[in-house]
Amino acid sequence: DPVRTIRVGLTWDREVIHVEAEDGPVKLWVGRAGGRKVGRIPSGRTWSVRATASGFAVRNHEGTLVGGRSWGGEAYDLIATYPDGATASVPEGGASYDRGHLEFQLYRRGGSWNQRLVLPIDLEQYLYGLGEMPSSWPAAALRAQAVAGRTFATSKVKRSARNAQCDCDI
Repeated sequence: DPVRTIRVGLTWDREVIHVEAEDGPVKLWVGRAGGRKVGRIPSGRTWSVRATASGFAVRNHEGTLVGGRSWGGEAYDLIATYPDGATASVPEGGASYDRGHLEFQLYRRGGSWNQRLVLPIDLEQYLYGLGEMPSSWPAAALRAQAVAGRTFATSKVKRSARNAQCDCDI
């Protein structure tokens, strides 16, 4: 049973998460990629996603509520996809993402609504994002890093229960 996909926890316990489209648009969907379309973040613009009792309140770069309402909810995640060459920059996640897709999840903790952000990604694509050593290092060192990363990720998926706080493997 080879591990094909892993879930990387990017951030959680957030009321607001920002997404900037870089080098192309970022599309937002409810439910799954290709589900109900919420909107399209133009390249160079930043939108915000706020956790509310009625779902995800998505505001565009002008502060306008996209679609005039909230989207999704506890049972219906908000998904961000980006075409080849485009990236989604998420300050709260600490990086820009150009592989996989972003999954916003809504949940209640105590008396407030929060959200978490998860990156479900193909294991081999995940390895391209490892940055423990510069790409200018010898090929043998880079291969060793890939083996170590693959071994670590596979071990986390197969031997550990999914982390409930972030709904992620890593």
